[in-house]
Amino acid sequence: MDKHDVLRVLELCKGKAKGIDMDELLFRTGYAISARRARLHIEALRRDGHPICGVPLAGYYMARTAKELNEGCQFLRSRAMTSLVLEAAMRRVSLPELMGQITMGI
Repeated sequence: MDKHDVLRVLELCKGKAKGIDMDELLFRTGYAISARRARLHIEALRRDGHPICGVPLAGYYMARTAKELNEGCQFLRSRAMTSLVLEAAMRRVSLPELMGQITMGI
């Protein structure tokens, strides 16, 4: 099973209302892959430009509208920012310092 098999399942899940959770995704693929492998395939498909959204309450789905895509992207951005804030705290630096930005004393 490869990413194209995962894509075929998700193409049947167009729109937030048709989202499926990971267990359902694995069921629909015949449990031919692990959840970890499925997530890696989803990541690869996103890198290929497929509008695959995944939010906790709705599950995984293909965005049908710009609004759905924006919501899915906002979730990813929020998750990324949380990770960066945690890294900055662990390194005891500000977020701009972590990102290599120059701070100006005004």
